[in-house]
Amino acid sequence: MSDKGYTSKVIGREWMEMVFDPQTSPIANGRVRLLVVDGHASHFTSELLEYARAHQIVVLCLPAHTTHRLQSGYLCHLP
Repeated sequence: MSDKGYTSKVIGREWMEMVFDPQTSPIANGRVRLLVVDGHASHFTSELLEYARAHQIVVLCLPAHTTHRLQSGYLCHLP
């Protein structure tokens, strides 16, 4: 995250490489992983997608400003 609390294309790619990949790779044990993101520009860049492809990560992009309704936690939430 930037000093102002925002993300960027560079920060999104760094997060993929330095956080998501190392934390999920051992659990996946060679299997393909799924990363669900919203349509924010920092989450869906060619650099991020190239890295994902090279490391067996499938990126599913949900429409911007809808993840609060579409994410699986919301769909599975019990009252």
